[in-house]
Amino acid sequence: MQKELTNLSYGYNEVRAPKIEGYEVTGPSLTLVRVTDSGKEIVVKFRYEVKKAYGTVFGVVIDSEGNPIEGVMVELHSKPRVTYTNEKGEYRFENVELGKHTVILKNPYTLEEIAKIEVIAYKDVNDVNSGIKEVVQVSNEVRKSIELNETVNTQRIDFVIEPIKPKEEPKDGPKDKPQNEPKEKPKDEPKDKSQDKPKGKPSKDLPIIPIVSAIPFIILLGYLRRKNVKVYNEDGMVVAKLRVKARPETVIDLSGMKAETLKVVFRNPERFRKLELMVKYNDMKVRVELEEGKNYLVFKPTEE
Repeated sequence: MQKELTNLSYGYNEVRAPKIEGYEVTGPSLTLVRVTDSGKEIVVKFRYEVKKAYGTVFGVVIDSEGNPIEGVMVELHSKPRVTYTNEKGEYRFENVELGKHTVILKNPYTLEEIAKIEVIAYKDVNDVNSGIKEVVQVSNEVRKSIELNETVNTQRIDFVIEPIKPKEEPKDGPKDKPQNEPKEKPKDEPKDKSQDKPKGKPSKDLPIIPIVSAIPFIILLGYLRRKNVKVYNEDGMVVAKLRVKARPETVIDLSGMKAETLKVVFRNPERFRKLELMVKYNDMKVRVELEEGKNYLVFKPTEE
């Protein structure tokens, strides 16, 4: 394609690349030429290529009750791009090149064990009833392949995470006796004293061990040692499970954990929100804050 310019004046003139529909300039779009009275023709060349079309990939991450999950890492490939869900559980990728891509949900930042994850792909982003559900096995990441083209350049992919619900503890009250429990002997029933005699020589020093009373103590001990903090790296992998006791000055020890970013997630964040929180990393301590409405805080060792 050629375009002739005849209104140039003697001396230096700026020549800008003309716009061509469906194409874009791949190099400099402006050049400087010198016009003299020699009468010679000046040729200026610009390079073009077919203009790339772009699309959008977006969605939400929620739990099985419809509550948004914030802070979940979502990746878009083939050219890797990373984002995190906001307080509404939303993620979004703009200016996505047309073609085949993979949406990857990394291990979500949740303290609950996951039962299953539903992946919902919508044929029409404006029609909530056009979604196609797919239940996937629980793993460190969930992948969904998509394709953007000139006809369908916007794709919505939602993730529904269903946690394993804890078993309800039985209410306090009288327990039914097992059916196979032997009935108590009547008080007036004569007792055969010969059955009480131990076989062999009796020992006066034989201790009495209260085995039954030790059972509730063991259960309580296991409960008290339950981990209430999980630590994730930048890839969404769990690197540590901690038991942190809420104190006026609470120290969270992350020493020795190698990662560019460490995300500390609390099972009961309200217990730690009003406290003075400190993160210990090797030989240093850094004051941190658990923001209102969030159950996690982010610590970057490389920036400290």
